[in-house]
Amino acid sequence: MFHHFLSESSWDEEKINERRIELIQKDRPTRTSPEGSLVIDDTGCKKTGTCTEGVAKQYLSSEKRLVNCNIVVASHYVDEVRDFPIDLFPCVPADKFKEKEYSPVFHTKIKLAKFLIEDALKRGYCPFTGKEQKMGKESEKT
Repeated sequence: MFHHFLSESSWDEEKINERRIELIQKDRPTRTSPEGSLVIDDTGCKKTGTCTEGVAKQYLSSEKRLVNCNIVVASHYVDEVRDFPIDLFPCVPADKFKEKEYSPVFHTKIKLAKFLIEDALKRGYCPFTGKEQKMGKESEKT
């Protein structure tokens, strides 16, 4: 029943994620800090079948070889105390599209990472640590 609720509910994933981030930012113990960083990571999940959308033979770093898996590119907020995901995009291999890598909906991991960075900047998360921000401001004065 819980699986059905998660997989078949007609909710707006973006609105749910926005609300989650809003709640994190409202609560002082979980709120982001200027000393935090934005981390972009690709993560895979090994699969034995091929029914799940996006499953294909791809390089999975935890296995150090090509395996059947799903890959996502994710953004995370990290500081000395907190670490939480901000957003993610599934990385669907080009051969899953009719036009292959020429498909307008195919995106490389680098392109997905760029989307995530742009989105994090719009939300107010800076992809640099506070120290680097301070260094950048000091160098602007000289």
